[in-house]
Amino acid sequence: IGVIIFIVYMFSFYTFVKNTFGLRPDGVHTFRWAGLVPELEPVALELQRCGAAIRESFPDVTMQGLFACDDAGPFGEKCEKQRQFHLAAIVRPSEAGLDKYKAREKKRKAQKLPRCKANSMMMEGEVANIVGSNASLHVVDGSPCEGEDRYKVQLLATASSNPGSVARDVTGEPGTLFAAAARISGRFRLDHLERGVGSTWISGGPCAQRVQKAVEALSKNNPGFLSASASDAFRGLFWYPPGGFDSWHTDSTLLKGWRLYLVDVAEPSDSFFAYQGPNKKWHKVTDSSQKLNMFNVNEDNEVWHAVASLRGHRLSLGLAVSEATAQRIMDHIS
Repeated sequence: IGVIIFIVYMFSFYTFVKNTFGLRPDGVHTFRWAGLVPELEPVALELQRCGAAIRESFPDVTMQGLFACDDAGPFGEKCEKQRQFHLAAIVRPSEAGLDKYKAREKKRKAQKLPRCKANSMMMEGEVANIVGSNASLHVVDGSPCEGEDRYKVQLLATASSNPGSVARDVTGEPGTLFAAAARISGRFRLDHLERGVGSTWISGGPCAQRVQKAVEALSKNNPGFLSASASDAFRGLFWYPPGGFDSWHTDSTLLKGWRLYLVDVAEPSDSFFAYQGPNKKWHKVTDSSQKLNMFNVNEDNEVWHAVASLRGHRLSLGLAVSEATAQRIMDHIS
């Protein structure tokens, strides 16, 4: 009897330790990556280099006035109120607020909207001045084929910055589409901007391309680290200007499996990653260039998460990693 009691006790203890410190598909794991995942260092260095160039080239750019909405957009007072609404839902989360995003995501999953070619409108005047002289501001109107996501904001390189300058390192040659924002998110994507027949997955400005090439090298030099090819495992290079955000979502309709996000911020940071844990509690993880967040994307255990960057510029890079990589990381942490 004593042996049986001991075995039951040890099994219970093992289960507790595994659930508390082990690899949980319904949780978010945050840790300092340096030394623990040395394979990421070349990628992180390029991410930091890109972040520093953006902060120097676009010091005055904020999402205030740049968030495009569908109601009376693409810009204006109503859009600014929507931006503030989304930010408030992240800063002060609630079940009632999250229910609105759940309803929207359910609707999006059910929709099968055709994609139409739409004309780009160059913005001028007060709105155009927000991005400064190193970029021109364009808005693509996708109505009616994009449903709720009608407007897409694009930033194109201008000839104002000198060749070899820090700004040109972000934007590329004049006319280059180096940043784009779509859906209900106050952020710009710096990669995968022009995909299609004859295109390459490496795109955007020079610094964004170096990040993508670093991920290619990571995949080549460390077989099995990523869960897919470099282009498929690359889940986005995102720039969050001050006042930027990514509203509550799960990514459950995208590539399934483990995902990690590296960030680059100016320390101390006032940006954060927010999520709802499996116990329905709200969590906020203050960003640091030394930390990364890892979680599992699947429809059975959806992780609702969001991002807010209140007063600083934030860059993040998402990578889909293999089950073996995720387990190795958690074994080291445990």
